[in-house]
Amino acid sequence: MRPEHFIRTTLKTRVPRGPDGFWEIILKLDASQGEFTIPDIDGESNAHIRPIRQYVMQLVAGGYLAIVRPAHRNNGQQVGHVFRVVKRQVLTPRFRHDGTPVHASMQAHIWTAIRTLKTFTLADVVFAARTDDVVPSREAARKYIRRLQMAGYLALVNAETIASRSTWRLKPAMNTGPQAPEARRIETVALWDPNTQKFVPDDVVASEVLR
Repeated sequence: MRPEHFIRTTLKTRVPRGPDGFWEIILKLDASQGEFTIPDIDGESNAHIRPIRQYVMQLVAGGYLAIVRPAHRNNGQQVGHVFRVVKRQVLTPRFRHDGTPVHASMQAHIWTAIRTLKTFTLADVVFAARTDDVVPSREAARKYIRRLQMAGYLALVNAETIASRSTWRLKPAMNTGPQAPEARRIETVALWDPNTQKFVPDDVVASEVLR
């Protein structure tokens, strides 16, 4: 039987990396100093500078960042581009390898609807999460609500015999932020909350399979 390849880790560890980490750093730099460079982002990250540079240029192409001063030489030293944020949003902009944008997932739309409604039924969430591009199915919404409830995000306010008529409430302490907690397959299925950078519950020790 082919051996599995694992990353062994305790899931309490917060490791800023990838688009989520880069965008978080960019927003902090924008708030604290307004303009910034790629080395500024690199100084706050534990990632290689190459993916940082690639992501920043995707943000420029997507209209999220503007180059306020292009690369130039100053007193004989090369100075890189200076950027500023022109399209500020909490959700992390995402792009495919070819630079085309990736639209928010169905879970993201459902999570946004839940945070807006506070107390809701399945039908409420499905209706509120609909857009021209995303139409969540009742079954997908039901499964996601169930996972959020099991992970402690939701309280069951009114249990009905027909589950779709039940009412849930988002616990105020679990309104962790705008990014949707994600189901990730490890040795079990747990919710990953990109806002807190933790699996919920946070005392899980698991192995995420690399295939």
